[in-house]
Amino acid sequence: MNFSMRKRAKTDTYLIAAHAGSCRARVFLLTGLVLLLPCPIAWAQTEATVKSPAEAVADSPQTEQAVQPIPLDQVSNRAETIGLELNILLPRENSRRALEQVSSETDRTLKEIKSYLAKTPNTLAGQPNIRVLQRFESQINKMLNDLRSLADELEEQLEDLSESLAQVDRISADWQATEELTKNEEGIEASTITRIRAVRTEIAEARSAIVKRRNEVLALRDKLVNPSVALSEGAENLQSEVDARVEGIFQADHPPLWSPRVRESIRKEWQTLGPEQLLQRFNENREDSQTFGFQLILFVAFGLGLQWLRSRTRAMIDNIQHQQQADAPLVFEYPWAMSLLITAILTIPLHPTAPRSSGLIAAALIAIATIRIVLRFLPSAMAPFAWGFAILFTIDRARDLLDTTPTLERLVFLVELAGGLSLLVWLLRPSQIARLPEDWRGHPFVRLIHFAMRAGALLVMLAILADLAGWSDLAVLVGGLALRSGYMGLLLFVLLKVFCGLATFALVLRPLRLVRAITNHRESVERMLQRILSVVAVCVWAALVSGQLGLLVPVTDLVKVIFNASITSGTLSISVADVLVFAFTIWLSFLLARFIQVILQEDVFTRVRMARGLPNAISNLARYTVIFLGFMFGLSAAGVEITKLAVIAGGLGVGIGFGLQNVVNNFVSGLILLFERPIDVGDTIDLSDTSGIMKRIGIRASVIRTFDGAEVIVPNGMLISDRVINWTLSDRRRRIDVSVGVEYGTPAQRVIDLLVEVAKANPKVLSDPEPHAFFENFGDSSLDFKLRAWINVFEGSFPNTHLAIQSEIAVAIQQALDEANIGVPFPQRDLHLINAPSNLVLEPDEAKPQSDPETE
Repeated sequence: MNFSMRKRAKTDTYLIAAHAGSCRARVFLLTGLVLLLPCPIAWAQTEATVKSPAEAVADSPQTEQAVQPIPLDQVSNRAETIGLELNILLPRENSRRALEQVSSETDRTLKEIKSYLAKTPNTLAGQPNIRVLQRFESQINKMLNDLRSLADELEEQLEDLSESLAQVDRISADWQATEELTKNEEGIEASTITRIRAVRTEIAEARSAIVKRRNEVLALRDKLVNPSVALSEGAENLQSEVDARVEGIFQADHPPLWSPRVRESIRKEWQTLGPEQLLQRFNENREDSQTFGFQLILFVAFGLGLQWLRSRTRAMIDNIQHQQQADAPLVFEYPWAMSLLITAILTIPLHPTAPRSSGLIAAALIAIATIRIVLRFLPSAMAPFAWGFAILFTIDRARDLLDTTPTLERLVFLVELAGGLSLLVWLLRPSQIARLPEDWRGHPFVRLIHFAMRAGALLVMLAILADLAGWSDLAVLVGGLALRSGYMGLLLFVLLKVFCGLATFALVLRPLRLVRAITNHRESVERMLQRILSVVAVCVWAALVSGQLGLLVPVTDLVKVIFNASITSGTLSISVADVLVFAFTIWLSFLLARFIQVILQEDVFTRVRMARGLPNAISNLARYTVIFLGFMFGLSAAGVEITKLAVIAGGLGVGIGFGLQNVVNNFVSGLILLFERPIDVGDTIDLSDTSGIMKRIGIRASVIRTFDGAEVIVPNGMLISDRVINWTLSDRRRRIDVSVGVEYGTPAQRVIDLLVEVAKANPKVLSDPEPHAFFENFGDSSLDFKLRAWINVFEGSFPNTHLAIQSEIAVAIQQALDEANIGVPFPQRDLHLINAPSNLVLEPDEAKPQSDPETE
């Protein structure tokens, strides 16, 4: 307890130092922005004053304290609190339960190790193939990791107990010195001496309890030493054997199948392999029945839940809108098959050291469930492919029971290869391909499957020839790769369909159905989820295939080497992993910022009444905050000390002073637009010679979409410093003016009344303020009137624009004038010719006045 308290104290000290450093970094950043000058002096001061946690620990005083006798006048008070101090240092009940749990796990693990090591020599004596050796190596490494994890838990308990014991010894030394002090002084009360002795007795009892618990932990840890050594040696020997087999992969390691030695080996192995031995393998590790009971409960729970979900999916079939949702109900047609598939797949993680018979039973159950589900998605021509692979998969898992009879296992593997080759050749026939639906034959995924099947057929044929010739390791690697990649691909295809169906219907059920950001973009969300699940399935398939080839560990080690590669310059060290972590954190912060923006816009702001422009300001502010926090977190994750950002502030000050004035001006202008909100997204504005609708207000520039369809990128500084006309700042009402000229002799009041009636008849014209018309002027050829009306302009389609509404009113005015027999004159001019040429002759048509005003 005391040790954990000190660890928390160290953590708190580090957090305080980091917080102080970040405050200093922000101060220097603001100083650089204001003064536009570098600050190397401040940086030097920061490094001088801010110490790393390691330096702080190094400079802290030693925890070891000298023995200090307790003053005799304080003995009574200290004696009352000593019980509480010792209580804190004594082993707790949860520590005892943890030790008992570790002890039981240790006994179980040691029993499994003993049983496994006892069977290993018999198995290895039969010269098993490389696949069996790799399985043994994997099991031994798994057990070795379990022992190491148990040893680590015991080391943690020992560390806590040693720390508590040191504290008790220090307290005991203080009270012993106090007792020695009473012997050298006279006049000490007897009650004081009795109290000191009682405390020392209590301390001795506490120390005895701690020592007893420590001895128990030490004894338990010692039990792990010999098994760990034995497993380590076994792992090294197996690794050497596997490496030797890989080097001699193109050499015959067994006699050919037609050899008399093979027939003799088959006869002997058949005699030793009887029903009793097979039954014994099915009865191994029966103590795992409790975990199998838990799996049975999971099976029933999954089945009932999926059956309820099937009833919900059937009710939603009528609302299916696209193909992905159309495929989802097919997954839930067999809820118990889905439950069986999921539960059987959990056998390996729940039973890492289960007997091989458990793997065979799980494989059979997985094959049955897979066939039941996958036939809903495949055409009838592909059904033999699924059935054949399911049977071959069960046979492949059954070979694990024959690891002590390598020759029989070799024959069964040959049968499996022959069956796989026959199935692939039969499926690749042109007549069989012609039975596929037309949309399947042209699909790129189906073409990829046909290519993989041809490549697999060649590999299987090569494996058959290698096995016949006695190259068993080559046959196991090549044939196992071809067949098992197909098995895993089919299984992952079914799992992908299952999880895609679950994801699809999770989006239409509560509570996700209530989220508008999902309901309004459901198809996009489903496509994104399907893409993510597909990528995960491909990665899992690649990892499994790499494991079959024995390349997973080398590739993992290579990736670790690449990630750990670093460049060091002085005290600065940057690795590839740091760069990738920083890039991933920044990408994740942008993704999270976009997600928060969508949630705010779709689900929050639509339910809350807010002032104009405030939702956009809050949304952008939240986005910038998330990105900034992601940037800072990315720097911390990459190993960059936040306190050293002051040097960045100095460099930023130099940059601002010389060449970044416009960038900072636009950035600050963007903040002004964000908080002052003189312009909002969707406003109709006029800026210089640009007119359009504001589409986006960014951190540096904004985007205006003109009425011609062009998108103009305008720096935010222009929106603050230049003259901007905002037609929709306070509201979206706009006045339209229509000028009308009628011929002389028309009653003016009649025209005014007619114009007002036409405006009021248009439903898009506002009644408040009312439209009105007035006699404007006596024109050269007409009486000029003007109609003024107010409308609401909404962002969206063209009929809602003021130009469209003005056109509607103008058309209605022309029709009304025609119905009222009011003419609209055209300009007329009298032309007087002075001193016309004698040869000028006018045709009758040319003498007529022209009606086109542009000819004047």
